[in-house]
Amino acid sequence: MKVVVIGAQWGDEGKGKIVDYLAEKADFVVRYSGGPNAGHTIVVDGKQYALHQVPSGILYPEKIVYLGAGMVIDPEALFNELEMLKKNGIKWEGRVFISDRAHIILPKYRQMDKDRDASRPRPIGTTGRGIGITYGEKANRDGLRLADLDWKEKISEYTGEDKAYLDKYKKKLLEMRVDLTAEMWKHRKDNILFEGAQGAMLDIDSGTYPYVSSGPSCAAGAAVGTGIGPHDLDTIVGVFKAYETRVGNGPMPSEFDSETESELCEYVRNTGHEFGVTTGRARRCGYLDLVALRYACRVNSLDGLILTHLDIYDDMDEIEACVAYDINGRIVTDFPANVDDMNNAKPILKKFDGWKTSLKKCKSYARLPENAQAYIEFIEDFTATPVTIVSVGSDRGETFVRANPWKKDSAKALSEAPAKKKTAKKTAGKKTAAKKTTAKKTGAKKATAKKTAGRKASAKKVAEKKTTAKKSPAKKTVSKKATVKKAMTKKTAVKKPAAKKLPAKTAVSQKSGIRKTSAKKAPGRKASSKK
Repeated sequence: MKVVVIGAQWGDEGKGKIVDYLAEKADFVVRYSGGPNAGHTIVVDGKQYALHQVPSGILYPEKIVYLGAGMVIDPEALFNELEMLKKNGIKWEGRVFISDRAHIILPKYRQMDKDRDASRPRPIGTTGRGIGITYGEKANRDGLRLADLDWKEKISEYTGEDKAYLDKYKKKLLEMRVDLTAEMWKHRKDNILFEGAQGAMLDIDSGTYPYVSSGPSCAAGAAVGTGIGPHDLDTIVGVFKAYETRVGNGPMPSEFDSETESELCEYVRNTGHEFGVTTGRARRCGYLDLVALRYACRVNSLDGLILTHLDIYDDMDEIEACVAYDINGRIVTDFPANVDDMNNAKPILKKFDGWKTSLKKCKSYARLPENAQAYIEFIEDFTATPVTIVSVGSDRGETFVRANPWKKDSAKALSEAPAKKKTAKKTAGKKTAAKKTTAKKTGAKKATAKKTAGRKASAKKVAEKKTTAKKSPAKKTVSKKATVKKAMTKKTAVKKPAAKKLPAKTAVSQKSGIRKTSAKKAPGRKASSKK
């Protein structure tokens, strides 16, 4: 089983905690893009770890982790990070490996990165870690990969400080170097967790270009950055916060207004600890942007969403989310590519009632307050993507799983559940209506039968009364029966005795008596209908 975890916003969504949580069921964890600019904070048993290049699964003692081909590696930062883990009791030797196709960041790239950003008419807001320069060298086909460290002709191009730097880390890097494609094939039947960097809205192609990262942070990067085909990816999930944050420059349509919403911004920032793990910079904050989130779901074919930081709203009376943009008087519901449109976009907000209780006290999704569940269900309906996991804290135990990513199609089953309920309700309603209709028809038939029976009974009584009134005493009637019988032996005489004993007028009234009587006997009809 192959599971991909990406950020579904502008990064800093809490991917580190989620990868750490899901890594428990993984045999291997692979980081497929980014470099030391990514910062993941993980809390285990009350202890906090800040990771930048090493995949989050390293905190499990038996897990093997890989740094993928799509990454750019800073050797100095990497070994400092590994030393930090060792001091905290995490034994990493023999468990951390690097793709031979990953590129290497040289120290001089850091300053070059800062200088280039400062010279731009519109600075990106880079972290200055040399990431963009390294990816640029890669695209220009001038980069240095781990595979090139023992390519004599290539390595001879590096002199002075560059050579000294590479010589310092060369042996260690070669000991960790692997053919990642071969590794992935060898372990193709195992559970592999693929960890992205930054977020979908910072992807070089589908993000808010040019205010993006230099590498692939989309789901497709999991295939490109690890040496497998996209067909081998089983489940893709995107992590998002209950609100929006962004580091650096670039458009952010749902950002809190610094003049009118500064108090709300400070509350969210301080409560959510929204400060960069790598840089320490205060993050920009805003309302949850459902337009951008739906776009991320679509462009990455997300099977499920993972919601984090929901507990930030515990003390609020009401919360709001962006459901559309007002761009120069136009209502826009799809995420635009044009930077001017994004900069001019004003969020159209929808309000939700708060829940005014601590979500950390809840032990399962079913025990979340009704208003919290309603907020989640709205997100699911808007994005057409199920929320499979909900996190209400930084600890592993503060996580509610609704659909297990390690079980194929579990997210699909979760998304289909509401539809099945609706269908069941409709079917039940149709059955009930059909039963009622049948009951009405049956009742109507019974009522008609009763009325008919009543009419016949009334007509019979009337006919009997008339016949009695017209006939002679019983003895005469009996004596005349013989005459009638004799008359019937002759065909020509059949009607004559009948005409004498039963006048034609009476016979006609007898034949039509049911209709006439029933028409006149209204009281009788009412009486029979009551029955």
